[in-house]
Amino acid sequence: MSRLLLSALLAIAPTVIAQPAQASPDPLDAELHRIAAAFHGDVAMAARQVSSGFPPHYIAINGDKRVKTASTIKLAVLTEAFYQIKDNKLHLDDPITLAAGDRVQGSGILQDFQPGLRMTFEDALTLMIVESDNTATNLVLDRVGIAPVNERMASLGLVNTKVFKKVFVPLNRPLTDEEKEFGLGVTTPNEMIKLLEMIHRRQILDRDSCDRMIAILRKQRDHDSMQRYLMGEKGVTIASKSGALDDVRNDVGLINTPKGTIAFAGFAFNSKDHSWSPDNEAHITLAKLARAVYDEWVVKETVQPKEAAAAQK
Repeated sequence: MSRLLLSALLAIAPTVIAQPAQASPDPLDAELHRIAAAFHGDVAMAARQVSSGFPPHYIAINGDKRVKTASTIKLAVLTEAFYQIKDNKLHLDDPITLAAGDRVQGSGILQDFQPGLRMTFEDALTLMIVESDNTATNLVLDRVGIAPVNERMASLGLVNTKVFKKVFVPLNRPLTDEEKEFGLGVTTPNEMIKLLEMIHRRQILDRDSCDRMIAILRKQRDHDSMQRYLMGEKGVTIASKSGALDDVRNDVGLINTPKGTIAFAGFAFNSKDHSWSPDNEAHITLAKLARAVYDEWVVKETVQPKEAAAAQK
């Protein structure tokens, strides 16, 4: 074949462009979206591996969506309290006396106690987290202040994480549009896992303060959501804070596993199930999301290296 003919044939031949290989779908992402789609409501969540021990992973659904915090905002209040303790503005052994006017409804046990009860500031912090006690939360906010909490969160880069008011105490002014929309507080899943990560890595405050906060969070007694399908797992402990409204169930926390620690923040809202039951659909949805993350990042990554090692023998 002459060079002239070969050149002519090449000129008219169709051009074939190599297509990039399609990335394989993330099975965890698919599973999380399947769980979210089955829920009769809306979901926003984020999870990140925040300690060494396995590859760093991150996943989210609506991770930057601003959501109602319900009582999960008490994690931000706890953080600011420990900043003021570190600065000697407050002390864990500061005395607090319960007054009749302090008692508010909702979660917690202080509403059922008689006026005159004496406790410490540490007692109030513990009740705020462990029992999600609303009266204790207000006693803490009386001492910490609402504005300092929000200023602290902003200084940490968590500009969407805010507490607006004391619990079940009406403001003596018209509500802003933001306050009407979000109620007690607002945050995003990504900001919550960032705050949890900073506490876990001791990137804020000091080691003793972070250790004390985590110790309180580990006493959390609400096991209906994130903890539901993880409590029986060997070597797993959870430090968390939950929150609930009629159509909302939230849970944020650190899932400590033998392979490392996962920061998880789940928000299930606009739920059609308004029942105050441990088996509320939003509880179950958050539980499934947390379990799916655990199975993919802990169980599978524990089993697969063993299988690979066995195949090499």
